[in-house]
Amino acid sequence: MKSFHLVVFLVFVSLFSLGCDNDLGGFTKGDKTLSLTTFNMNLTDDLPLYEERSKKIETVLLEADSDIVCIQGVFTSDDVKEVKKTLNEKGYGVNHSITDNKEPEIIPPSCSQNDLAPVMSCYMSNCLTEDADPTCVVTNCWGEMLALPAECRNCLLGEGIGGITGDITDLLGNCTQENEIIYENDGRNGVILATKLHFESGVYKLEKLSSTGTLQVAVAAVISDESKEGLGDIHVICTGLSKEKEEYEGINESWAQEQLLQVQEIMDLAQSKDVDLTVVMGDLQGNVEGGENILENNPGPISLFEADGWYDPYFDVDEDDHIECTVCPDNPMSQAKKESVPDHIIFNTKTNLEFFSERVFLNRFTLVDEENKTTKKYSISDHYGIRTVVTKTDR
Repeated sequence: MKSFHLVVFLVFVSLFSLGCDNDLGGFTKGDKTLSLTTFNMNLTDDLPLYEERSKKIETVLLEADSDIVCIQGVFTSDDVKEVKKTLNEKGYGVNHSITDNKEPEIIPPSCSQNDLAPVMSCYMSNCLTEDADPTCVVTNCWGEMLALPAECRNCLLGEGIGGITGDITDLLGNCTQENEIIYENDGRNGVILATKLHFESGVYKLEKLSSTGTLQVAVAAVISDESKEGLGDIHVICTGLSKEKEEYEGINESWAQEQLLQVQEIMDLAQSKDVDLTVVMGDLQGNVEGGENILENNPGPISLFEADGWYDPYFDVDEDDHIECTVCPDNPMSQAKKESVPDHIIFNTKTNLEFFSERVFLNRFTLVDEENKTTKKYSISDHYGIRTVVTKTDR
């Protein structure tokens, strides 16, 4: 009986193989199928063993086989060259737009002179006498302070109430000055968009996002219907959001506020093209709860996308299903204590589309210390990647 079952199984497998010549989870490869991959390589000094990790770029990227690949976290010119070379050899056209601080970006003043006029009038009327208490401006002008625009008031209170005692003219001056935005990595953005397809007019759009620390950008392009006849025109956006680090020192009140502003800027960019399908891919710095194992982790950014109708196929699972993490405790480069999926490939619609998603770019290397007779495991990044295949259906 077992032999009979085996024969039937083998016949089924052979018939299935004849009907499907790919490994895309049952999808038919052709003009109506598009594959996309996102991967945050995080080739920075934020993680140890930078030089060793950098040497593994070619080894890891040899796995890339999607129509479109979105890479983040590649900043040095040598690393960018290696990524380009490796992907070029695999048939990709590669776009990396260099950004720098040659034309400084300016933070506008938090307060205008008109904003501060009532506070200054109160201060000069009550707090310039020889016997004025150092807390005079707080005790006498608090109503005027509370009436200020929020951004101006927050600037004045940036040092706490103790910072607005005594002579406050310097503080008022600081809040009326423009400041230059200085980005990390000399202003380089680290985003690389690669494709095996034809982008409309060969044009890529680089959109700077409101950023603190590392400059975040969205690199966007439209795949014309000529490349994927049957799917229609497709707007692809490769991006990433600001990563929360130390105390926030930007102009958007907090890291959370900055991330939400970036999401809104990305959605505005997405709406700038009248196309059949729009895809956003990259590290969105958090996830909603999903499956039986992924807990909520900084859900604000992805929740804002979902509230706007965006669809994340990687999280379209039953509550008792297991979702593969992309930032994982078992990754030797990760300090994560719980599994999470900050990396996403999301779509503005799922109508008449089928999806297959999987985790990719799993990698593990061994560093051998001959002198001390020790070994150490490492990966190229503290992230793994995600690959999604989308197929147009007739339903």
